[in-house]
Amino acid sequence: MFTFIVRLALLIVVFAFSTAASAQERTEDQCLALNPQITSPVEMVSCTSDLEGSKKQLNHAYGVLAKKLQGDQLSALEKAQRLWLDYRVAECRFETGGSPGGTMYDSGIISCTADMNRQRAIELQKMADNLQ
Repeated sequence: MFTFIVRLALLIVVFAFSTAASAQERTEDQCLALNPQITSPVEMVSCTSDLEGSKKQLNHAYGVLAKKLQGDQLSALEKAQRLWLDYRVAECRFETGGSPGGTMYDSGIISCTADMNRQRAIELQKMADNLQ
């Protein structure tokens, strides 16, 4: 229980005081300028972590790599990506802890998913670059 409380406290601190850690992330002020109708912490985290941008980055890198593969290699990539998506869900649930459905849990899932998407996009892009 103590570990969960420490994790939750750290998560709150990160969300409350963090600035954009990468080019894809936004500040709260940037998010409010883009969408003044943001009313919930989950909407804010979704914007600041740029979940949609991370999905686009991941899909783009996957597409670039997939275009360079064929046959068994392409099938292996497709299988690996499906397994990675399952892993991402499980990893983010584990990292977030807590009770599903709560604001902090949902915010943690969003942030973790965006981070993992960006990391995977970098991996896929490196693989594609190595095939040139």
